[in-house]
Amino acid sequence: MLAILAITTPIFLLIGIGYVARWSGVMQREQVQGVGIFVLYCALPALVIRALNQQSLEAIFQPHYLVAYGLGSLVVLGAGLVLCLKLQRQPLNASAMQALGMAAANSGFVGYPVAAMVIGSPAAVLLALNMLIENLLVIPTALILAEMGNQHGSSVWKTVRQTALNLAKTRYSSGSRWVY
Repeated sequence: MLAILAITTPIFLLIGIGYVARWSGVMQREQVQGVGIFVLYCALPALVIRALNQQSLEAIFQPHYLVAYGLGSLVVLGAGLVLCLKLQRQPLNASAMQALGMAAANSGFVGYPVAAMVIGSPAAVLLALNMLIENLLVIPTALILAEMGNQHGSSVWKTVRQTALNLAKTRYSSGSRWVY
């Protein structure tokens, strides 16, 4: 029990300090957003790139971990979808978004710090693998399901195609903003 407290206490203290800083007015909303943007677009990618550069390809590519994390994420996504559709009687689009919230782990902001304190440097490689599964499997699946809920009567393949095109447009336009 003490080991768990030793690992989680610093994380929750930082969260609490951030909350108090915002609540008391020491930090303004824009400053908190700026820190979040820096972490999301600079610090996490730099951490992942550094971790991948320091490891061999054999240490990075872990198919058993990818399969386990991918299947686990899909099971949670499916269970969340069924829960929202059947028990809460929500429409498919809302159910898909709630299931996404259940299946997409908070790997970067909570999961990585805990894993780094428990297992050390391999945690960054696992973060990269988690992000791979979440960005290539979990998020697109949830978005396709949500889009199917919005497009009544449309074929599955048309919905998949339209969602893929929308994702490509969004990623292209957001990437080109950084370049130009």
